[in-house]
Amino acid sequence: MGVMIDDASLDTLSLGLQTVGDVLGHVARDDRLVVHLTIDGKTPDLDQIDVIRRSLVRDHVVYVETVDPSAIAHEVLAEVDKQLNEAQVLSDQAVANLRQGVYNEALKRLGTCFKSWSLARESLDKVSRLIRLDLETTLVDGTPMSEVIADFAKQLAEIRSALESKDYVMLADTLAFEMKPAAQKWRGALEVVKRSIGQ
Repeated sequence: MGVMIDDASLDTLSLGLQTVGDVLGHVARDDRLVVHLTIDGKTPDLDQIDVIRRSLVRDHVVYVETVDPSAIAHEVLAEVDKQLNEAQVLSDQAVANLRQGVYNEALKRLGTCFKSWSLARESLDKVSRLIRLDLETTLVDGTPMSEVIADFAKQLAEIRSALESKDYVMLADTLAFEMKPAAQKWRGALEVVKRSIGQ
């Protein structure tokens, strides 16, 4: 029986680690994120995490695969940045469509934008938690990150409201005059998070 962390054997006896929970706690103290766990060659049912954590390591072969949280955060933020750039192009095209009265094309483009914007908000929130970033004290151009996230959510709600009421003039104006600055602030938030992680 034994415990492997990535490609290295872990001496649980000398470290005083008796349970799978002890091993997972040890990994967390090293600022590593568990991405895969097997016990006796099988992936356990994570709905039973309390039972798994109490399992004695001396009775099992335990393999834990980890990653550096900052590596995952950088990957996620790079994808968010890419999607925000694509959403900006589609948003500009949607504004042109709305002003020309080509509503079906505008709505298709906005559907993609909305998904990208929502994913960006959700991803930034999750990455911030992953790297333990305090959203109240972390500033984006002098504004707390929590307010930037809330403002972006407010912009999305305004767009949704304009869509639901089919107020295409308001929708075009919101996209052209309010969403662009909000998206810029959002990019600023991404840069702040990237700097917090370290390059």
